[in-house]
Amino acid sequence: MGMARCANLVSVKLDFEGSRISGDLALFSHLVGSCARLESLDLNLKGNQVTGDLADFGHAIGRCTLLRTLRLNVQENRIIGELADFGVGIAQCKKLATLSLNAQ
Repeated sequence: MGMARCANLVSVKLDFEGSRISGDLALFSHLVGSCARLESLDLNLKGNQVTGDLADFGHAIGRCTLLRTLRLNVQENRIIGELADFGVGIAQCKKLATLSLNAQ
């Protein structure tokens, strides 16, 4: 994905709600994990056919040690994993001040 080459990104907002996206959450994990300077991530995947493991995504986000704001909506997808495992990954984000997670 071309955005992975943008190492200096500090804020990303992607709204794919109802876009009929299918695929693995690992694609977004790779994208997020390559943006080391990211301070704000707003990712809305509501109402798609995304699969994958929430814990793996949490670990990828954990590589964004400058992250201050995380908003993630994976509602109405086929995501697996425990929220506790997701939390282990994001615990590496010591500057995280705002967290919004919708994973119904």
